[in-house]
Amino acid sequence: MRINYIIYLLLSCFFFSCKGKIEVGCLPITSIDLSGADTLLLEQVSTEGYLLSYPEAMILLNGQLVIQDKKGQSSLFHAIDVKDGQISEFVFRGNGPEEYLDVNLNPFVCGNNMVGFYDGIKRKVFFWEQINNQFRFFQNVDFNCKNEWIREAVCCGDYFLLTGENGRFSKSRFLIADNVGNVVSQSGKYPFISSSSFVNSQDDMRRLLYSSSFWRISPDKQKAIFASYHGSLCQFFDLSFLPDSLREIKSLQLTSPINFSQITKEHAGWVYGFEDVFVTNNYVYLVFNGQTALDNPEFGHNILVYDWNGSLVKTYVTDLGIRSIAVDEAQGIFYLVGYDGEEMMLYSALVDC
Repeated sequence: MRINYIIYLLLSCFFFSCKGKIEVGCLPITSIDLSGADTLLLEQVSTEGYLLSYPEAMILLNGQLVIQDKKGQSSLFHAIDVKDGQISEFVFRGNGPEEYLDVNLNPFVCGNNMVGFYDGIKRKVFFWEQINNQFRFFQNVDFNCKNEWIREAVCCGDYFLLTGENGRFSKSRFLIADNVGNVVSQSGKYPFISSSSFVNSQDDMRRLLYSSSFWRISPDKQKAIFASYHGSLCQFFDLSFLPDSLREIKSLQLTSPINFSQITKEHAGWVYGFEDVFVTNNYVYLVFNGQTALDNPEFGHNILVYDWNGSLVKTYVTDLGIRSIAVDEAQGIFYLVGYDGEEMMLYSALVDC
């Protein structure tokens, strides 16, 4: 009896010591201290002739602020000259060769004067060329992927970074395609997220990786960042080894799941992460929410600035619920879009970049 009692005590100690531990190898939660964030002083920027509806991304290209804003608009992009305020629009919805049917949150700059985006319905990347502050259709590229469902395609200079499901994506997170759409290599592992973050592992992982997720490529095409709206996951990657491999620099998960009963079934378990991302060769600027749909329905109020090694170097805060961001480091200007009451407005803020 004494031996059985000792064995029972040992097993009990083992069980309770393991209970509640984070799964080995999964990403830990990296909390962010926002108490010392600098407050941004905002100044409204005129967009006369263009009523912003729901901007999803912004690009700075040769003196023009290009805003992706398809909701309630006939065109996908609006280009605002930051000096004289002149506005032009380009890319219209439709089934023609120069028209789009679907677009994600990741438009990109290619070369010195190209704007591109991926259309998931047409399975093509579209390129539009900037000439004398006007944009015209240049070309599109489709991908030789019969067995894969491509969720994302972004330009990395001479190559495209593809993410998606099925086929080769079942073994590798990334496919690398050349500039005519042929896959030349595959690379990368999927992030290991604690199962306690999920209600339904497969559906929630898909939502984290693809639903309102952001890919941004540095202007020199040497680095990339992935950031998720669900789950606050951000990952820094080195592109300098393409097309042979894509190497992870650092991964961070900034928030943990909350008690599911606190929010609606539709949003069960999620703390919202990143509303938008903008990158330069020097820094990564992430608009951070960090709350639930009930706590903060007005987007993110904080901007986290990281270097490309994944180290946090600066934080900002504003009363504005930020929907989208662009940063002109040379001029020391943030461009921010968010709600002023019930109206979406464009603002600028002077900063020390």
